[in-house]
Amino acid sequence: MYTVAVMVFILITLVGKLLLRAIFLQILLNPYHHPLHFLALHRHGSPTMSATMQLREKNILLTMRDSAS
Repeated sequence: MYTVAVMVFILITLVGKLLLRAIFLQILLNPYHHPLHFLALHRHGSPTMSATMQLREKNILLTMRDSAS
């Protein structure tokens, strides 16, 4: 009974280490899925923004610029 408990414990720790390593590599390889990626985004045209949203924002900015002058 004791050996089974030790084997299960070792198995759980190995799987946990592999999962943590996989998550860490996923964050490193794919920075846009990082939970803090919004801090690095610029105001105009973030990489997660769709093309239509980028066009809409650009049109709004152009309209504001034209109405100001």
